[in-house]
Amino acid sequence: MHPIRSLIDEKYLQKVKNIQSLTASIHSRLPSKLHRHCWCISIDNNVLIIVTDSPEHAATIRYQQYEIVKQINEEFSASLSSTIKKLKIKIDYNLAKITSIKYEQMNTHHIDRKNAKNHCDQMMNLLKE
Repeated sequence: MHPIRSLIDEKYLQKVKNIQSLTASIHSRLPSKLHRHCWCISIDNNVLIIVTDSPEHAATIRYQQYEIVKQINEEFSASLSSTIKKLKIKIDYNLAKITSIKYEQMNTHHIDRKNAKNHCDQMMNLLKE
């Protein structure tokens, strides 16, 4: 039996690591109550795309969008191929269902395989859109 990591192309693993780093950077700028409701999902044509699960959270992010873009450009200038010019915020009401597993449980290693698989499947579907 091979580890799942060996079945995934290295470029996708690197992209996921970069997205996780961007999300962590954004979380450092935002209030802690938003950490469970806001994720960076992509950079497309110099636009940083963030997804959240409610208009209220989107408004908070939009209020800080210039500071977020500035922070990302400063922090990731060496690893980004070009500078981020603007931020796009998507609202997906289904994210509340995806994140129904308690945030504290997500930070432990006690998630059973079925829940972990379902969570991965839902995140992959979100990224495909």
